[in-house]
Amino acid sequence: MSGNAQVLCACRIRNLFSLDEARELPLRVYYPNICGQLVLRTDLDWDKDVLPTAIDPKDSFAEFKLETAHPFVYLKPCLRTTQGCSVPQEPIAW
Repeated sequence: MSGNAQVLCACRIRNLFSLDEARELPLRVYYPNICGQLVLRTDLDWDKDVLPTAIDPKDSFAEFKLETAHPFVYLKPCLRTTQGCSVPQEPIAW
C-alpha cells in the first residue's frame, strides 16, 4: 500500500468513529501534588499540553475539559517539572 493510500485509509477509519457533533468531556485526575504540575497530552496533538481548568491541592486532583467529535480520546497524563515534562510511553483510552 502506498503512503497516500495509507493516509487515506487512516482518515476513513478515523471518520468512521466520529460523532455528529463535538462534545465536552470532563475528566478528573488524582495525583500527588508534590510532584509538579499535571498536564495532559492527547491524540489530537501529542506535543501540546492541555492545562487543567481547576486544581484542588487539598484533595490532590486536577480537572480537565476535553472537546472532541470522537467517542473516545487517547491521552497521556504528564508531570511538568523544572527538569521538563515526564511523558508515559503508552496512551490511555478514555
